[in-house]
Amino acid sequence: SYPLHKKNHQELESQKGTYYVLIYRHRETMSVNFYEMSPFLVQVFTYLNQHQTSLKNALLLVGKANGVTDENFLYTHGEKFGEQLLGNTAILGFARD
Repeated sequence: SYPLHKKNHQELESQKGTYYVLIYRHRETMSVNFYEMSPFLVQVFTYLNQHQTSLKNALLLVGKANGVTDENFLYTHGEKFGEQLLGNTAILGFARD
C-alpha cells in the first residue's frame, strides 16, 4: 500500500526523524499494514510482548515508569489502542483483568 521503493530518496531525507511503526500482516486480507505508534505505546506493546499480563496492567506499569498517574487517561487511550490492534488483527487477543 506504500510505494516506498518508488520514492525519491531526497524527498524522504527531508522527512528524516524517529518513527515508531508496527508492521504486520492482516490475518484475513493478508495485506501488509503499518501502524504508527507513539514512544509510549511502543513501550506498552513491548511490555505486553515480554510479559504475560493484561493490557490494563501494562498501561499502569509503563505509565508509572513515565510519570503518568491518571488511570482514567491511561485506560481510555490504552483501550482504544488495544481495540485498534485487535480489530486490525495486529494482535489476536489480550488478557483482561
